[in-house]
Amino acid sequence: MDLAKEQHRELREKYESLENQHRQLWSEQQQQSQKYTELEERYKAEQHLQSGRYRQLQERYESQKYALDGLRDQYTQLQAERQRLQSDLTDVFSSSTLRLRNQLVELPLVGTWLKSLARIAAWRVG
Repeated sequence: MDLAKEQHRELREKYESLENQHRQLWSEQQQQSQKYTELEERYKAEQHLQSGRYRQLQERYESQKYALDGLRDQYTQLQAERQRLQSDLTDVFSSSTLRLRNQLVELPLVGTWLKSLARIAAWRVG
């Protein structure tokens, strides 16, 4: 009987030791699970924040792209207008009327008289 009691006591000690290990492992598992849950929540919050930032950046990109397209169109229109005005200016300076005017203004007596008439006309109009 002593042998049976001794075996019973050893088995009881083994059982209690295993029970303690089980509680310790369960406690560690609970802590790890809690840490995992916290990390998962932080990850989800960060993902949500990142997706919001991404959406903001995407919207900003689209609006700036739209504005840039508008500026390109405006630049193209201004370039066409500039070319048209340059052509008109070339036509004006190459016209025989302007060449005659310039030649008359360069004449000593007539040029002074024409400049004075132009000033008087400008003064009356203005």
